[in-house]
Amino acid sequence: FDQRKLPFSVKVETPVTHRDVMKMMSDGYEGTEFDMTQGILAGPYRTPFRVEGGPTSMGDVPRGISILRTLYSTITETGPSQSLVWYAPDTPKTSVYVTLDHRAA
Repeated sequence: FDQRKLPFSVKVETPVTHRDVMKMMSDGYEGTEFDMTQGILAGPYRTPFRVEGGPTSMGDVPRGISILRTLYSTITETGPSQSLVWYAPDTPKTSVYVTLDHRAA
C-alpha cells in the first residue's frame, strides 16, 4: 500500500451540510451490532448513556460519539460569503444547536 499514489482530494457526491454533521455527532450506532440502546451494555431505560467506570474485566465495549460527559460541541462552517459556528451546550444527542454569528457584537 503506497499512500503517495492516493489522490490529494476527490470530488464529493453530495455536499455535507451542518444538519448532516449534527446527525453524525449525535449517533449512538442505532440499528447496528454496536447499538448502545440495546442489550446489557445499554444505559437505563434504553438510553445510549451507560454508566461509566466499574470493573475493567468487561473487555472492549463501543464508545459512542455523543457521550454523557460531553460538555459542549461545536460545528464550524466557513466560506467566502459567511462564517458560522453552531453551538450545543451539552451532549449532541440531547442538545439543540444554536447559531453564533461572527458579526454579532
